[in-house]
Amino acid sequence: MPVPQKNTQPSNKYLPAVLKENASGWIVEYYALHPQCLILQRKQIRIKRIKQRYRSIREARLHALEMCETINQKLRGGWSPFFVGEDARLYEKLTTVLEIFIAESKKEKRENTMRSYQSFAKMLKEWTAENCKDIYVSLFNRPLAVRYLDYRYNELGVSATTYNNQLKMANAFFNWAREKCYCK
Repeated sequence: MPVPQKNTQPSNKYLPAVLKENASGWIVEYYALHPQCLILQRKQIRIKRIKQRYRSIREARLHALEMCETINQKLRGGWSPFFVGEDARLYEKLTTVLEIFIAESKKEKRENTMRSYQSFAKMLKEWTAENCKDIYVSLFNRPLAVRYLDYRYNELGVSATTYNNQLKMANAFFNWAREKCYCK
């Protein structure tokens, strides 16, 4: 059975899994980059019962080291333990999702409608660049949307018709994002 080799140069997105043996039990420990906080967070897997399943400690240790190697291969391939049970699309930047929305809308919308959508996307990108830079689309919530629309209405002084049009385009965009699993 292959013995995992130590990675001397850990990636900035993870630190490799290692087996830690102590009196209270065995732990497979690794660090992975949390997509929202952008910091390395420790993950631990307690493997107390593995020792009981094998005839010898040596066999149990080999199995635990294989677990470490499997986790390390996943981490090298871009896997993140924080996406388990969630779609990776939830961690896309708002600006990226706006570009995808515009590209998909071009296929089915009229030219005048597309001009309005592109204008909406440009203004929303500018506002988010000033107020909440590099925000994930899943974190752009109702209070932020209200702040954006209030900014357009109160500070820029747009008419009620323009405000309503902005509201309709925002609804269309976020309904599309929810449908495509970019936000909940």
